Amino acid sequence: MSRSSLTRIGALVAVLAAAALFAGAAHAEVIDQNSVPTLGTSNFQFKDGSVNWYYESSFQAELSGTLVMNNAAGSCARMRLDYLYHGPFVGTPRYGGEVCAPDGGKHEWHVDIPTVATADMDNVRVALETKTASHDWAILASNYSPPQPPSDKVRLTSKGFDFGDDYFSDITMNTSGSGTIYWNRGDDGGDYTPRLMGTLWLDDVAGVCARIHLTYYDSLGRDLADKYGGPACAGGNNLQAWTIDLSPYTGTGIRMVTVNMQTQASNGSWNYVDTGWQTNTFYIDADM
Repeated sequence: MSRSSLTRIGALVAVLAAAALFAGAAHAEVIDQNSVPTLGTSNFQFKDGSVNWYYESSFQAELSGTLVMNNAAGSCARMRLDYLYHGPFVGTPRYGGEVCAPDGGKHEWHVDIPTVATADMDNVRVALETKTASHDWAILASNYSPPQPPSDKVRLTSKGFDFGDDYFSDITMNTSGSGTIYWNRGDDGGDYTPRLMGTLWLDDVAGVCARIHLTYYDSLGRDLADKYGGPACAGGNNLQAWTIDLSPYTGTGIRMVTVNMQTQASNGSWNYVDTGWQTNTFYIDADM
């Protein structure tokens, strides 16, 4: 078995865009959901918290949970969201409504705070604030909640041609696992750079060339770009493998990627491999 690396097509640009419009945005999707650990003390507490991250062509975060006050008659509290980008705090904080305990009993309030949509946000700080005796607000406890870019599994199989992981089964004569598309977030603006990694296998197809075809779509199904990996050509009928590492396109609003295998005909044209299911296309979705 021989192995060689295919040259990446285009520039490897790590850029991920910002946030989606949250409530009321028709195509905004949850790309990550983070739990928030219980914050505060027995008197002032935020519990059952979570941060949903939404994406369309920018980022938006939504905090939900329960604010609890116990044995805190006359005291007030609220939740606060701060934006961060590349480390520092940016923009104007978002605040939940002020709530005050009417007596020394236990009282609970539901919290639901969305941020505004912005490209310049890659983390939020969730903070529980209490009002001091001087009527100023002070942070009692806080926690950070960055979005984690999703990833998707890709596996394509056909007689003589396979795409998946770096293991090939002598029993099934197919790759046994999947390759992966990573939805990489970059350092600038509102873009994604999907990165496909895996192994392309050719078996008993001497002289035949194959390649990977990637098509990128937005949330409305519009074709954004078509990109191709370099050709892998079988030097004999023995089992051969090529490492695939492709990140040829960066764009705002990428919602889906299709991954296809193609082979080259004797006249030089490229044709899709018959994988035996659907249109030999593996759909990769930015959803978690």
